[in-house]
Amino acid sequence: MVFKVVMAAAALNAAIASMACAEGTPVGYSIFGTPGLIEMPIATPASDAEIAMSLGGFEDQQRASFTFQITPRLSGTFRYARLDEYTGPGTDDTFDRSFDLQYQLVTEGEYRPSIAFGLRDFMGTGLYTSEYVVASKSLSPTVRVTGGLGWGRMGV
Repeated sequence: MVFKVVMAAAALNAAIASMACAEGTPVGYSIFGTPGLIEMPIATPASDAEIAMSLGGFEDQQRASFTFQITPRLSGTFRYARLDEYTGPGTDDTFDRSFDLQYQLVTEGEYRPSIAFGLRDFMGTGLYTSEYVVASKSLSPTVRVTGGLGWGRMGV
């Protein structure tokens, strides 16, 4: 039942986010609540001053996120996560608070991809701590290619 509610909320969030982005390729949100694809961040920022809330889940993890586009190049995300029996079977659930920042270093050009640097969970309990560099290029209004390099939790 909880999984169905989380998936319905994620689908609603994706639909609202797609409608909210007025220019270019719409920005979707990852299960971490940041602009991205599933668990991977993208270098394309959301529209200036956009605010998004999301609920996501994967196996025994549930996440609630609040994301905001601070400036045209800088975005931030507050996240609260619940991890069932994180330290082993029969143990209590673990609750994680985290804060992410992503800064777009280079904007997308005709032949150049956008490039961004991000810090995930740099102010929190550290369960999701990672750093990354990501590049994204729109090939058409509906196709975007993204690749990157991550350290910490993303490098595993």
